[in-house]
Amino acid sequence: MCRTLTTLGALGPTRRVSRCGCGAYHVVWQHLHLSLHPDELAELCRLFAAPLLTGERRDVGLWHLHLQVGAARLWYGPMCVSLTLGEYQGLRDLLNGVQARPVLPRPLYALN
Repeated sequence: MCRTLTTLGALGPTRRVSRCGCGAYHVVWQHLHLSLHPDELAELCRLFAAPLLTGERRDVGLWHLHLQVGAARLWYGPMCVSLTLGEYQGLRDLLNGVQARPVLPRPLYALN
């Protein structure tokens, strides 16, 4: 369980992005809580980097974003979250203000 969180961006108490001491990133949006590897957060940020027009779809890694009339659908693999247009814009604003740190390579150790 993560104990030391650094808030990187927030739109109120129930909408924020935090980084844990273990290196994981936590995206909290109302009751949705995503624990992401830095590469996954970087992909999510790229997904939301530019606005979409109604009917457009964007794919980055396993993330998919589809903007429909009155709603946006955010997919990660088979999991989908529906967002209102206001929530989509708010999440986009939040993610555009966050910078994921790259993962530094770890030294390799011999097993014997």
